[in-house]
Amino acid sequence: MFREHVAVSGTCGAALAAGMWVATPIDGVQAGVAFTLVGVGGALPDLDSDRGRPIQELTALLGAAVPFVLVRRFAEVARSFDAIVGLGILTYLLVRYGGGWLLRKTTVHRGMFHSLPAMMISGLLTYLAYKSPEPGIRLLMATAVMTGFASHLMLDEWCSVDWRGLRPRLKKSAGTAIKWAGDYPSATVACYSLLGVCLYATAIDSDLIEVNRVGVPQRVADLPREAGPWMAVSPETGERVMVEGQANREFGDDPVRTVERSGAIVVR
Repeated sequence: MFREHVAVSGTCGAALAAGMWVATPIDGVQAGVAFTLVGVGGALPDLDSDRGRPIQELTALLGAAVPFVLVRRFAEVARSFDAIVGLGILTYLLVRYGGGWLLRKTTVHRGMFHSLPAMMISGLLTYLAYKSPEPGIRLLMATAVMTGFASHLMLDEWCSVDWRGLRPRLKKSAGTAIKWAGDYPSATVACYSLLGVCLYATAIDSDLIEVNRVGVPQRVADLPREAGPWMAVSPETGERVMVEGQANREFGDDPVRTVERSGAIVVR
């Protein structure tokens, strides 16, 4: 099944990347990133595999991919290029070895990793990790991961049907890939809890709500926006700089958006 999943996710990735390049303002490099993320998403459901080799291969793939996706996030907290490199290495080790060990201990094959809530979690995590001044780009990258994830689930369900003979027959694995709940209530509750946390974090990161100093959520529209200056981080050098943010109608008179549009990363 591995070759089939690679072929299907690769086809979906090529179609999605080409469509994005034609219909949206992304460039060729971003289209290539989207194509790669479709492939990564297509491998994610098999992280619950009960065999050792697939987990090793997939965690190695994620260990290499996750630091690159998080590089802008690293620039927000790191004070130098060396610190960014160190965070990338640490993330690789945590995902490659710590993540593999945790998955072997806590998952079963065709569990909640093969589900629609898990697909949505993969998209939300990608949106949170892929820091970009353009929300549309982040949404496209999240869509790419969910497209690959969905292709894997649909192919599993297709292969759960015995198409030989005049009447197709369902195999025992039918219905175990595309589902909303698993056989274990604890795993289902944990999955939906994580989905809720991801939705809440996405709402905060998208400025739909903002948490004040005492932890009380507030609507961004209720909060005053001052003209600056703002403390920002250069994504190229990792240096902290002061940036004057002026209101701009294109970004809803929001100086933070204006600063981020210039390429700097605002330290909130």
